[in-house]
Amino acid sequence: METAKGSFLLEVMDPDNISGWNDEDPYFGSEKRGKNIILYDWFSMTSKIDSVDSLISSLDFKTPVKWEESYGFYGYKNRVFFDGISIHYNHCNSDSDYPLLEMSGQGCRDFETYTDGNWGRLFKLALDTDNYHVTRLDVAYDDHSGILDMMKLIRKTERRHFVSKAHKGVITNSFSRDIDAYSVMFGVKKSDMYCRIYDKARERGFTDGRHWIRCETVFKDDRAFNFIKNDLSLGEKYCGVLKNYLRFVEPDSKDTNKRRWKTSKWWDKFLGDCEKISVYTPKTVEYNLSRIGRYVFHQAGNSIDTYIRCVGLTKFLEDLKLRGQVLTVHQKHIINEYKARIAAENNNCNTNTAAASIAGDVNCNTNYVPASDDWVTKGL
Repeated sequence: METAKGSFLLEVMDPDNISGWNDEDPYFGSEKRGKNIILYDWFSMTSKIDSVDSLISSLDFKTPVKWEESYGFYGYKNRVFFDGISIHYNHCNSDSDYPLLEMSGQGCRDFETYTDGNWGRLFKLALDTDNYHVTRLDVAYDDHSGILDMMKLIRKTERRHFVSKAHKGVITNSFSRDIDAYSVMFGVKKSDMYCRIYDKARERGFTDGRHWIRCETVFKDDRAFNFIKNDLSLGEKYCGVLKNYLRFVEPDSKDTNKRRWKTSKWWDKFLGDCEKISVYTPKTVEYNLSRIGRYVFHQAGNSIDTYIRCVGLTKFLEDLKLRGQVLTVHQKHIINEYKARIAAENNNCNTNTAAASIAGDVNCNTNYVPASDDWVTKGL
């Protein structure tokens, strides 16, 4: 069991020793314990080498469980599931036909209850990027001690008394006849990472006045991978990532720069004494070109194809050059990086190391541009 740094009591599941939680109730959810806790609340991963049966085997249930057949999601035709654990298979797109293991919040509790609960064992698979790909990981911090005040969070957010990596967010109020259930989200659901804070007690329908505020962070793809591969304890790295992503501040009328405002004491108390951690991966030229390609072929592809079929490729290229629009600085940067890479490949250079240019008779000309209209086929 881990006690994270700080002036508050925080119990964190040890992903390598879930058996250390001696509790008569096999359900490890924080509402059953009434203590602040950080836990995994969603996990999904695809496999290039597993069948449905071998994925089930990798979960390693202590006793046999009954799997049921159903319809799949996310483009998969089929799914087998046990409670909150699903394995989707038989994708409509043959290029994406890798089985998907998906565990909802309840599925994570099932994993901790019906197996040895060793998250490290699953994460070891996830770190094998040649064969597995983590698509999503949710980590939730449940506050039962009253550190977070939902209405204070809403007011601070409305007044923009915060600093965040997120450029967008949303405040919602899911109300019933007598109860308001506010939530605030920093980031959007299509982002690689976003944070949502809400009143879990009200969401669950509790009316006994209990305090249960959940601060959950969703990591996708590279962000999930970077979170998993970090060797710090779960509490330290979660609080560190959140401290890097979001900070509530106290206004200073003498300073217009919010980033210099002091952090709210209650937010510092919530996260404790941890160092900031970034799970961001700088995007390479290959990543940016891939995104451009997806837009060109999947979103604008039919329009481009129609235009070329009508006026021909030569006229299309002429019109493209005369379109009267200027490339952005970011687009020019992508082009220059790609030109440098092509030049290095043609001249047998390695632009990633300074030592590579000491080859003597090798001409590392990074201003190389493919001849004639070869820029079309090479994407320049």
